[in-house]
Amino acid sequence: MCLVELDAAFYQYLLEKQFLPLLNVAQCFGFLPYPFDFQRQADVKNTVLQKILSILNRTFGLAMIGTVLTCCVSLYVCYPSYMYEEDYPPVLNIAYHLENWLKIVTVLVAVLRPQTSTAYFRETVNSLVQIMVQYDQGWRIERELASVATVSKRLSVVFLLDDFTIATGLYFIIEGAPATLINLCYIPPFIAIVINVLHYYALFGTISGIMSCSNDTLYGITVEGKKDRHRSCSGRKSNIKENDITTIDKLVRLHTALLHLTWKTNAHYGVLLLIIMLYSFIQISVILAELYFDNYDLPLLFVGICLTHAAVYFMFFLIIAYANHAIIMENERTLLLLLDNNCIWNSELNAMVDYYFLQVSNLQDTHQACGMIKLDMQLVPNVIAVITSILFILMQFSDADRNQDIETVYRLDNIYNISVET
Repeated sequence: MCLVELDAAFYQYLLEKQFLPLLNVAQCFGFLPYPFDFQRQADVKNTVLQKILSILNRTFGLAMIGTVLTCCVSLYVCYPSYMYEEDYPPVLNIAYHLENWLKIVTVLVAVLRPQTSTAYFRETVNSLVQIMVQYDQGWRIERELASVATVSKRLSVVFLLDDFTIATGLYFIIEGAPATLINLCYIPPFIAIVINVLHYYALFGTISGIMSCSNDTLYGITVEGKKDRHRSCSGRKSNIKENDITTIDKLVRLHTALLHLTWKTNAHYGVLLLIIMLYSFIQISVILAELYFDNYDLPLLFVGICLTHAAVYFMFFLIIAYANHAIIMENERTLLLLLDNNCIWNSELNAMVDYYFLQVSNLQDTHQACGMIKLDMQLVPNVIAVITSILFILMQFSDADRNQDIETVYRLDNIYNISVET
């Protein structure tokens, strides 16, 4: 076996070692295709087992779609009071209906998307492996992958605890059959969102980690280049220049490939990200609105659980925004380091730097979801502002209705008193 194949196998092993639990859970629920290339190579003799697991991968995903659809329809037919509240403002009832049908759409897209685009996922893994092979600094990459995997595992524990708390708590406030149907409507889309957000974060964390390692190498070359200008040994200086130009050329090409992979990932996840953000936005707004309308008879523990649940949905925005922000910061760092080198090196390197700037400028929609929403840290304050505005509007409508009810009661009381006196 040649050296490149050994290196590819090693980096595939690194990815498998760090992200295998997340990969297996996603494949178990049908949110990622089965098998990937390294899974096919590991079980090359068990072709029958692979076919069975591949069928189960598709079947379980379709079963989740059918479960959510059946339970939502059953609740609308048998228990409509649990699907919307007639006493609430019409805007909030519209949000209830939109939330209910988004559950079905979320699971539908999360299941069908990987089954219809298996080539994308395999090409993405192969591209990452080839980039890591070209960079060829395994100890740095392993450190970054371990950091991303640790964060992913901690986030999964937080999401699991929140899901368990909400699913269990429903049985204390709602009778048996409706609680079971509501849980079967709620749990699959929540799992779909969690797995896809964590997979998205792991992929972007890996990309930003490789870019960070590459920038560290580029920074070392920049520092050495500045020191070389003060050296008098011209022959040694020339050799270092030639070696460094080759290294910078490789790093520039790797950065370009990573940015192109980022663009492809956001383009592929665009529709699903829009659905996840819309669903999370509606969930947060509905939870906060319900707490405002029912604040007079809710126990403090229930209020705390609801606020925690809203915070979990807000974390999805933070994770998506931070994943893109990390790549944006590393790209800006790359540009600054290249500009620094652009001032002290020769025309060959200057042309290389100009080529990189041209490649970056051609990827205008790298950090956007379907060209509609920009995915960076500015997303977080924008979401907060929109949610706050909607809540203020709902509060004003509610206060106006309450004042009108009080005024109506006061007028009826006056009419009654006048009629009694006469």
